[in-house]
Amino acid sequence: QYENRILKEFRIISEFASSSEQARKYLTSGVYDIVISDIKRKDNPSEGVEFLKQLELENVPYPPFIFNIGNLNPDLGTPPYAFGITNNPVELLHLVLDVLDRKVS
Repeated sequence: QYENRILKEFRIISEFASSSEQARKYLTSGVYDIVISDIKRKDNPSEGVEFLKQLELENVPYPPFIFNIGNLNPDLGTPPYAFGITNNPVELLHLVLDVLDRKVS
């Protein structure tokens, strides 16, 4: 995947979760700088947003979320509690760098 190659080029360590349950295990057992997530999982078109909302409701600490999706509808805006949303690899890199820059500042 193009995005993973970009992250590796910047020496950003990443882990892949294929489900919200697996992502929750990662988030509760480790420290992460950022989460890049798809919105659709398990044939649920809003699984990613529901997962993020659930973390917020349960007061589970989480790093900034960026949604990287295939079909972006700009009229819908950025989902609540998310740092950003894009379908463009270059914009994704900009969002990642923005998050990392804020962490350092």
